[in-house]
Amino acid sequence: MIYKNGNIQINEINESDAMRMNSNMTAVYTPAKDAQNSCMNVCDIKGFEEGKKYYLEMDVIWSGFKDNSASNFGSWAQGATWNGSSWDWNAGNPLANLVNSLAGSNSKITSLLLSETSGSKHIKGFFTANSRTGYALGCRTDYSNGVGAIKFANVRVVPAEYAIDNSTSYGKIASDKIIIKEIIEY
Repeated sequence: MIYKNGNIQINEINESDAMRMNSNMTAVYTPAKDAQNSCMNVCDIKGFEEGKKYYLEMDVIWSGFKDNSASNFGSWAQGATWNGSSWDWNAGNPLANLVNSLAGSNSKITSLLLSETSGSKHIKGFFTANSRTGYALGCRTDYSNGVGAIKFANVRVVPAEYAIDNSTSYGKIASDKIIIKEIIEY
């Protein structure tokens, strides 16, 4: 309960960072020249619950793909899924699918990487977990020029009820918690 004088009575206060399912991950990758299926793995995240909604926020940063790219150049987010005992490719990955849909077109990030010589795009959105309890997040590239580099930075995945959209709010009150971007003590 928040009282009129500003005092808060609640069992627990959590900063948003404490609710992350993973830490900030950053990977820089330069795909091999003219290779098919040149891949990077950024992070493996476990702990998802089937049917539960989650929030992803991250940055895609790139340079060098626009010039001298092959006509059959392609790139997309992908990742294996955790089946409870091992990672495999036998199920869809809603985390990677969300990255592709938010960052690119035609279920790929190719158009984003070719849109400018260098750039970055902040993406954020929600996805619902399927029957798998873990998702890997990485990137596959086909027929790169061997010069371009890509980075998935500041990857943050949290349960939807703890999501804070940094552009619109600095805190959120959930049923039994207060989630805030920053605590400043005086």
